[in-house]
Amino acid sequence: MRGFRRVRRRESAGFAKGALAALVCVGLTTACLPDWRGPAAGPRVAAVGDSILHELQHSGPAYPDSNVALTRSMIDEGWRSTVRGENGWTIQWVRALATDAAGQGAEGIIIVAGVNDLSWVSRQPNRRVARDYVQAQIRATLDEAATARCIVWPTIMQTGRQVTARAINTTLRNQDLRRANLVVPEWGRRLASNSQWLAADGLHLSESGEAGFQSLLLGAMRTCLGTGPPPPTTTVPTTTVPATTVPATTVPATTVPMRTVPTTTVP
Repeated sequence: MRGFRRVRRRESAGFAKGALAALVCVGLTTACLPDWRGPAAGPRVAAVGDSILHELQHSGPAYPDSNVALTRSMIDEGWRSTVRGENGWTIQWVRALATDAAGQGAEGIIIVAGVNDLSWVSRQPNRRVARDYVQAQIRATLDEAATARCIVWPTIMQTGRQVTARAINTTLRNQDLRRANLVVPEWGRRLASNSQWLAADGLHLSESGEAGFQSLLLGAMRTCLGTGPPPPTTTVPTTTVPATTVPATTVPATTVPMRTVPTTTVP
């Protein structure tokens, strides 16, 4: 019971901070999401999440020297985009960003969250109750973002704190069965079988891992929206017209026969 009260106090504190974040999101001080960028006529797609998403935004594979790398890659898809990832954010914080995106008319929302909830649950005296709270946050996030046509939320890798990771992934998969607008790519399993995709800390991604993760996220959203792959750059080949050689016509020489003029004798 003491553990439950501590988690409930954590929930109350989280609710108070979440309410403050909600006030911030509606514009009392600043927007939760950066300004939308990209083609005005393109579908609005937001990407929100934790430090893993932050890495893609600030050192993404396509634009490694840009601090808006993921935004630029999303614009390349033809989407009007906004991206925000924050270090250490749990699902309840990312929830505010997803809700803000839906409120701004996002057709697609990419959510990267759950890894930081593993450490939070591990610090709670009653982990079962804490896991229930995290699972409730997943459902609430999806409820509040339900107006989006497509939501992409990948699974997380089940290493270390496997019970909590499994609970998060199971909740995502169950919600995938219940919600037509939700796509849950199996990133956790792919990451577990490709250790070279992990950085030295075992949490963040290597360069090849970032490339694989971004491809997974954008591909899943592209398929869900039905926007198709970005058009390749087409090079029109130069057509060389072969030179035409007109054969020389040899006109046969005409021999004019010599006429012999008879000698005329004048009488």
